[in-house]
Amino acid sequence: MIREPDLVVQAESRLAGIESLRHAPDVPPMDLDSSRHGWPGRVVKRLVARLLSYHSFYQQRVNLAFAAFQRELELRSDRQALEIATALAQIDTLSAAGEGLRQRLEELSALIAARPYMAYDAFGTIGDPSDVMGYGPEAGRALEGQARFEELFRGSAEFIAERQRIYVPFFTKCSNVLDVGAGRGEFLQLLEQAGIPAVGVDLDPVLCERCREQGLNVLCVDAFDYLASSADESFDGVFCAQVIEHFESSRLIEFLGLVRQKLRPGGVLVAETVNPESYAALKTFHVDLTHQRPIFPEVLLYLCHEAGYPSARVFYPQGGGFDQRNYAGCGEYAVVATR
Repeated sequence: MIREPDLVVQAESRLAGIESLRHAPDVPPMDLDSSRHGWPGRVVKRLVARLLSYHSFYQQRVNLAFAAFQRELELRSDRQALEIATALAQIDTLSAAGEGLRQRLEELSALIAARPYMAYDAFGTIGDPSDVMGYGPEAGRALEGQARFEELFRGSAEFIAERQRIYVPFFTKCSNVLDVGAGRGEFLQLLEQAGIPAVGVDLDPVLCERCREQGLNVLCVDAFDYLASSADESFDGVFCAQVIEHFESSRLIEFLGLVRQKLRPGGVLVAETVNPESYAALKTFHVDLTHQRPIFPEVLLYLCHEAGYPSARVFYPQGGGFDQRNYAGCGEYAVVATR
């Protein structure tokens, strides 16, 4: 691509050449008073000198007109070349931006595409020529139970633990944490590794047994019953991940109030849920048939305020603030409320 400084140098060079045309050659000096041919020669010499002076005068005017015309053409050419160079630079910029948008569109299209959402491929394809999803006898009864459901649709315990690790710093000063909906015990293990005392509750006996096999303190009881029977201000931290979207509206309001009542002053509630502003997360929200409805961050903040929490904020575990969050990639958010 031609650079602007190069165009300027070329234009100056051409203009210098054009400027030289402004000056027609002068008539060479002639001795008009003598001639070896006598007076006839002197007359001829004076006539020739007069003709040459007329020619020089008109040639100079022609040169000036031509120089002006060529100068205008050169200036137009330079302007057009500069405009073309600028346009090409803009095209390159737009092309790069367009490529970025194309890649982004492909990512979004893949996220919202009508395809099965599973942590791994548990089902094969059946049929020819059009393959459809299905399973055969080899799958057996391995697809039964909530534990298997979580493995299939949420991800492995290792995967979830790695995603929940970011919440541990909220509880480093706690001495009695309650994990509501402990599931397979991923967060309880993280707290144990950090030396933070904790107890978990869950309704699924298979999941509770799995936690106990790992040496985790888990009770197979209803979270509302357990909280109601606990002494006020008995916990300094409460954690629940992917739980509150299972509650009806009235139960969610009750839960937030009950947790605040059981938290000590300065205690913290971290409640993670599906981010309805994420295209992919909203698409897969109803994969879990026990989900009630998505909860928008501003709604959850309002409910925390109504429940009496002095302060609360939205936290995106995958990074980003309110204005910078990745709508397509941040599948969950948490509200961090302080008693």
